[in-house]
Amino acid sequence: MAKTSSQTETRQTKRSSPKKAATATEAAASFAEGDLGKIQSILFGEQSHKFETQLTEMTARFDRLINQTNSEFTARINALEAEHQQRLNALNQDLNDKASALDAAKLDSKAAGQILAAAAEKITKS
Repeated sequence: MAKTSSQTETRQTKRSSPKKAATATEAAASFAEGDLGKIQSILFGEQSHKFETQLTEMTARFDRLINQTNSEFTARINALEAEHQQRLNALNQDLNDKASALDAAKLDSKAAGQILAAAAEKITKS
């Protein structure tokens, strides 16, 4: 099968298309810097400046909101941590108090057992 000239041109176009895209971008950039760029600047300069100012203001506002939200979040996390630590300390103290009371009750029951054992011994000896 013989290659037709259209097939050859298509292959050449595919091979050179990235180069053409770069050239087209460069051409558009140079065209924007030329007379058309001046016309665009005259026609849309004020609007472009207005949009740029609005974008800058919005960016500053979002930055302030993000910082404020971060500060509030940090304060709330710190408050929750403090409350959690306070509750944990209270539970720990309660547990220690109950353990001490249990130990005291065990000692009392041991002492009572020794007294009963001594009394039983006296009864059996008499």
